[in-house]
Amino acid sequence: DEILDGLGRPGVTPCPTIATVFNNSLEPFEYNRDLALEHMSLAGFDVSYTPSISIGLNFPIMLSIIALIGGCYYFIRKRI
Repeated sequence: DEILDGLGRPGVTPCPTIATVFNNSLEPFEYNRDLALEHMSLAGFDVSYTPSISIGLNFPIMLSIIALIGGCYYFIRKRI
């Protein structure tokens, strides 16, 4: 509600709400990391691994912005 001013809804299925196969009776799952890890370990995944470095999305986004600015600068200089 704070981000979309009440215009959005949580995604429960991969189908959009306007699709004919969308099921209005489904409720979203609550976020539970421990339960997710338990289900993954029961499925045979090794959940003991933790990444040694976490750069998140900040680095790729910043790198993309720098590349975009550099490309724009290059093409503008090429036209002059």
